[in-house]
Amino acid sequence: MPPRTRPACLPKLRGQQATERLPYQRCSSTTRRHLRQVNRMDHRWVCLTLFLALLAGMTRGQECQDPLGMESGSIPDDSITASSWFNDWVYDFYDDPATEYPAEFYSWDFGATWYARLNGDGWAPTYSRVGEWLQVDLGEMKNVKGTITLGSPDDNFYVTSYKLQYSTDETTWTTYADTDGSEKVFPGNTDRTTPVTNLLDNPIGTRYVRFLPQTWRDYPVLRVEILGCAAGDTVATTLAPTTTAALTTGRATSVATTLAPTSGGPTTDALTTARDVDECAEEADNCSPQATCSDTPDSFTCTCNPGYTGNGVTCTDVDECANNNGGCGQTCTNNVGSFVCSCGGGYILNADGLACDDVDECASNNGGCEGTCTNNVGSFDCACGAGLVLNADGLACDTCADLYPGLQPSHNFGIYQNQCFWAGNFRTPRLNYMAAKQACQAQGGTLAMIKDEATQTFLSNHLKTISGRRQRRFWIGLDDLNAEKAFLWNDGTPLGEYDLFRSSAPHRIRDCVTLYKTRRMARWDIKNCDFRYPYICQLGGNGSK
Repeated sequence: MPPRTRPACLPKLRGQQATERLPYQRCSSTTRRHLRQVNRMDHRWVCLTLFLALLAGMTRGQECQDPLGMESGSIPDDSITASSWFNDWVYDFYDDPATEYPAEFYSWDFGATWYARLNGDGWAPTYSRVGEWLQVDLGEMKNVKGTITLGSPDDNFYVTSYKLQYSTDETTWTTYADTDGSEKVFPGNTDRTTPVTNLLDNPIGTRYVRFLPQTWRDYPVLRVEILGCAAGDTVATTLAPTTTAALTTGRATSVATTLAPTSGGPTTDALTTARDVDECAEEADNCSPQATCSDTPDSFTCTCNPGYTGNGVTCTDVDECANNNGGCGQTCTNNVGSFVCSCGGGYILNADGLACDDVDECASNNGGCEGTCTNNVGSFDCACGAGLVLNADGLACDTCADLYPGLQPSHNFGIYQNQCFWAGNFRTPRLNYMAAKQACQAQGGTLAMIKDEATQTFLSNHLKTISGRRQRRFWIGLDDLNAEKAFLWNDGTPLGEYDLFRSSAPHRIRDCVTLYKTRRMARWDIKNCDFRYPYICQLGGNGSK
């Protein structure tokens, strides 16, 4: 027997010449095992026979993937329906929308269902929301094997993921399930012009098919074709390509294609191709402008930014101030996406941005006070020494004579509770009640208002030092000119519980009140307003007029 020569397989790579030979080791292990069992036959034909068998199996897997009529138009327009389409409202508004609709941005039939074909302009629902659907009536029962989708031909609108539903009677609908029994979410398009084909793991027999967009770029626009064959055809399940995607939201970013071997045939390694797309970097996400997009393997996530709430696709402002004042110690101001705390005068915002701390104004330059500075919570007070009152700025100290030079003699001033009181005497002009009231108002004050015993005591003692025995009666700022016995002070406040009337029955014609001073005490007396007496002015300690 002549020695065996090393067998060779026929060329399998495109471009090789027929005279070339592949090494024996290039045959698969199964092939080599068969070759070792063959003695006298031409081993080259063994390799060829097994290769052609494998190719035939792959070809059978491509059966039942014919377009069912969307692009060709064999499916009529009235067999394509939807939950809504973008401009369907024009039918209710115009008698002849084709001529009457003012197409400023989109045509009257933009997004119509009959444009859902691969060679159409695309279907678009009225609202950009999950729950809208596009339905195709195949006309009769078909074996459905897969789908092809496209986005808008003109704008950057496309569906990035969708679900499929099918029905035999258009009443009972079933959502196509994944291998684990959950509703399968198919990867959609990654741009508006590249077709994406999805083949079903398990072909379905149905008449009606629905596409339900789940996520999209800017707006859900969809063009479709349905792949399959007549219901009576046998559907090959061996060596059929199976497209799977790990996507649950967003668009297809990883696709794996595997070839399953024919039973008893040679085994081949799974062919896997993967391309991860960063949807966030390519702005292929549908996140809200107020959200942050985070790329993940095969997908992406949307998270609302601080100050917003929502699912990431939709984010709304949170009014932090509505809950516990935002944690602010004083004023909370809500802004879009944030809030700020602020404090009133005399306070400073704490380092935590929430609490308000008191400012000790007196610790710096005595608070600006010329006299004594006293710090309070949220404020401070300036006080002056004996014989001085605060100026209008609340800081400087002045004498009453300096503040009111128009009232003479200057030694007739007295100070009580940081207010200047000036009283006339027998040497000063005597005026009726209204003239006396106007004279005090011209200095920025009123006739004296004795609303408590302390003020009464101060004036009684002050008058003893300036008026002597000759003058006993002075106008004060109390009258019932508006209504009899309804006495009002010059500042409009009513007479309170404190009064010191010498008579309990005021006369009708005596509507104005005087302070009547005796050697031992001073009482109030009602006199005719036209009588002329000296008067007592009560002036603010700030010299304002």
